[in-house]
Amino acid sequence: GANAKSEFLNALETLSQNGAKKLIIDLRGVPGGYISAATDAADLFLTSGTIATQYDKTGTVTAWTATESASWSGQTVILTDSETAGAAEVFAAALKDNSAATIIGTKTAAKGCTLKFFDLGSTGDGLRLITGGYYTPSGSDLAKNSVLPDTEVSSSGTDAETDAVLQAAIEYFNQ
Repeated sequence: GANAKSEFLNALETLSQNGAKKLIIDLRGVPGGYISAATDAADLFLTSGTIATQYDKTGTVTAWTATESASWSGQTVILTDSETAGAAEVFAAALKDNSAATIIGTKTAAKGCTLKFFDLGSTGDGLRLITGGYYTPSGSDLAKNSVLPDTEVSSSGTDAETDAVLQAAIEYFNQ
């Protein structure tokens, strides 16, 4: 949402103030969100590089680049699954492609597309159309290609002790 960047920044500052050096971000089951929130959050982890590129059917391209304002310098692991989609994929790909995070889990949904809502009148009805998509920093089209994990682990279990993906992230940090 609109407050995502400030909320994320506050959380990262609190972690840093408390001596945290490692961070796990769980994006499993996140169906998307606002592109501005994803690119703003990714910028908090990057000092340089491309965050994402958006294209539309007319050939218009918009690019987001890091502003050298990284707020987190610790190790980061992002957990993904087949329900990680849209803006969540943009965020994960930005950190992975810029070597700011390791991805553990399964491949994402490949639904990095731009949706436009057309209001059809006073009834509240509308139409959503896919009008474009997003490229990762490495040039992969997120509307067609998933973000692949660095370490593939399938989810299992319902709590921290039996969640294989979470346990793999913890083991990664303990190497």
